[in-house]
Amino acid sequence: MKLIIAGATGFVGKELLSQGLCNPQVSSIIAISRGPVSAPDGANQFKLKSVVVKDYGTYTTGDRKEFTDAAACIWTVGVIPMKSPNMAFEEVRKICLDDTIGSLNVMVDSNPMKPFRFLYMSGADSERDQTKVPKFMPEYFLMRACAT
Repeated sequence: MKLIIAGATGFVGKELLSQGLCNPQVSSIIAISRGPVSAPDGANQFKLKSVVVKDYGTYTTGDRKEFTDAAACIWTVGVIPMKSPNMAFEEVRKICLDDTIGSLNVMVDSNPMKPFRFLYMSGADSERDQTKVPKFMPEYFLMRACAT
């Protein structure tokens, strides 16, 4: 199985990368990040392809080709709640929602395996019911649920 891991340099992404490289059912990993990704010590580095992006909203033709025949993507990219107040909400929304949906569309358009699985791991504590207003950081947690 060809697996895409977005946010491969983050806390969760690094562990997913380590586990995936050791898993015999995973034939290759496309690691998307804003910086180069290397295999951890002892892992099969030949299964890893690092795709470096300026941001998660823009992919080159070469990047898109890497997504061909992928079976799944685990998306770990997001802005944590404690960092979001220090950023413009438009930027938080771009990273957490717009780039996520845009990247999913790019992957789907890149001829992945059918069915293609997309696991969004950045929606903890989000409120799916958009009629309920969360008491803590309402704009942030309502926005996060839009991508789930």
